[in-house]
Amino acid sequence: MLSRSRQSRRTVLQPGGCKAAHERAVKTFGTWFGSPARPLAGWWTTSERPSRDGVVIAPPLGYEYWSTHRSLRTLAESLARAGRNVLRFDWDGTGDSAGDARDPGRVAAWRASLAEAVKAMRETGVERVVLVGLCLGAAFVLLDAAELGVDEVAVCALAASGKRFIRKLKLLGITDPERPDGVMYSGLTIDAHTAAELATINLEKHLPPAAACTLVMTRGQPGDKLTSVLGADGRELTIIAC
Repeated sequence: MLSRSRQSRRTVLQPGGCKAAHERAVKTFGTWFGSPARPLAGWWTTSERPSRDGVVIAPPLGYEYWSTHRSLRTLAESLARAGRNVLRFDWDGTGDSAGDARDPGRVAAWRASLAEAVKAMRETGVERVVLVGLCLGAAFVLLDAAELGVDEVAVCALAASGKRFIRKLKLLGITDPERPDGVMYSGLTIDAHTAAELATINLEKHLPPAAACTLVMTRGQPGDKLTSVLGADGRELTIIAC
C-alpha cells in the first residue's frame, strides 16, 4: 500500500517553475561526420528550443573514456537543457569511429578529429562554440583551441605531459601481442611511434596559444606549475581545484 500510494502522488508544475525547466525535453541521437571515406561517430544532444551556442566535448582516451562515458552523456543532457547544442564523439580509430588504433599518425588524426567536430558544430549555425576536454582530450583542446577559433575552453584532469601519460599506460597496461613495442590499456593501443609523438606534448614547458577564455579544473592547487604557465600570457583564466 505504501508503494502504491507513492506511485499515485502527483506534482503540480507551475509555469516557468524550476522543475519544468529541469525536465525540459532533450534528445540524443547518433551521427556520422567528417570525411565520408573515414567518418567519425558522434552523438548530438539538443533541446526543443533553437540555440546559437554549441559545446563540443572531447573525451578522454583509454580507461578514462569508459569510466566517464555515462557522466559525459549526463553533462551533455544538462547543457542541452540549458539551451546548448552538444556534440560528443569518438576519436579517429577508436570506439565507433572509422579506422584502427594501430593506424599510423595517431596524434595528428586525433587532433584532426577535434577540428572536424568543431566544423560539424559550426555547420549547425551556432554562433558560439565552447570546447570541453578531459585528460588527453583536454591537452588536444588546449593545443588547438586558438587555431580553431573557439570562444571558450574548459578542461578537466588535464594530461599536461605526454610522457607521464605513456608512463601510466605502461604501468597499467599490457604488451601488444601484435606489436611487442606497443602497449594496450583498456582498448587503447599505443605503439612506439605514437608514444614518441605523445612524448612531445608538455604543456608545462610549451605554452599553447591562448583561447578567448579558459577554465581549468585541476587536481592540483592554483599556483602549481601548470596553472602558473597557463596564466603567464595574460589569458582570461579561471582555475578550480577539485
